[in-house]
Amino acid sequence: MRCQPRSARPRRLSHASALAALAIAVMLGGGRADAQQSHRAGPRADKASTPAPRGEHVRTSFQFPVGSLVIVNNERRLYYITGTGEAVRYRVAVGKNEELWMGRTFVAAKVVDPRWIPINGDQPVDGGDPANPLGKRALYLDWSLLRIHGTPSRGSIGSAVSNGCIRMLNEDVMDVFERVHFGAPVYAIRSWKDANLYESEKVAEKFYHDPEAHDRAKEELQEKLRERAAEGRDRETNLRRERVRNRSADATPDRSSGKAQVKLASGRSTRGAF
Repeated sequence: MRCQPRSARPRRLSHASALAALAIAVMLGGGRADAQQSHRAGPRADKASTPAPRGEHVRTSFQFPVGSLVIVNNERRLYYITGTGEAVRYRVAVGKNEELWMGRTFVAAKVVDPRWIPINGDQPVDGGDPANPLGKRALYLDWSLLRIHGTPSRGSIGSAVSNGCIRMLNEDVMDVFERVHFGAPVYAIRSWKDANLYESEKVAEKFYHDPEAHDRAKEELQEKLRERAAEGRDRETNLRRERVRNRSADATPDRSSGKAQVKLASGRSTRGAF
C-alpha cells in the first residue's frame, strides 16, 4: 500500500472544530447574501433618483410629420410628434395679441445657454445668467429672431405675453432640445381644426392673428429704434467733441510759465516761449 505524503493526508476534525467551521461558513454566507441584496437594491435606488421624462404623452387628431413641433396657440401647448397619432405635450407661453402668429417654419439652430441681445439697445445678458430671458436652451426658427426658448419667468407659462417667441419651462425646453433635430418642421396653428391650413404655405411665411395691430406695433418699434439710434449718435458726437477739447487743452502751452527774458546782442530784450 502506497503511503501518501504527510502534507496531503486528510485530517480528522474534532467535534468542536467542525462546529466552528460551520459557524464561519454561515457568517460568510450571510455576508455574501447581504452583499448580493445590496447590489440588487443599488440599481433600484439609482432608477428612483433619475429624473422622470418631461411632457405628457397624448394622442393627436391630425398627423404631422414625425419629429416635428406643433404649437397650438389656443391651448398654450407645444406638441412634439413621436409617431402616428402620438405626441409629447408641453405647456408654453405664446405671443401677445399683436405678436401671435401662425404658419410653417423650421429649427435652424440649437443653442445651449444662449446670449440675449436686446434689439432696443439695452445691455446684453450672458448665457447661463439666471436672469437671462432666453433661459437655458433656445431653438432658433428659420432666419428670424423668433425662438422656442426657456425662461426664468415661470409664472408666464400658459399665457399670451411674449413678443412672438414661444416660452417654455427650462426643464421642458431642455427635454425638447434633446429630442428635436436640426431642420425639424415647426407648425403654429390656432387650434386643431386648423391643423392642415399651413402645410402648403411657404416656409417661414407667418400669418398674424391681428395683422393691423402687428403692423402698428412694428412701426412703433421701428420709431423707438430710430430714436435710440439718434440718441446714440448724439452721445457719440458729444464724446468726440469732448475728446477734441481735451486734446486741444493738453496741446496748448502755459504761456504764463513759459516766458523769459532773452538778452540780445544789441542789449535789447524780448519775451519768448521756451
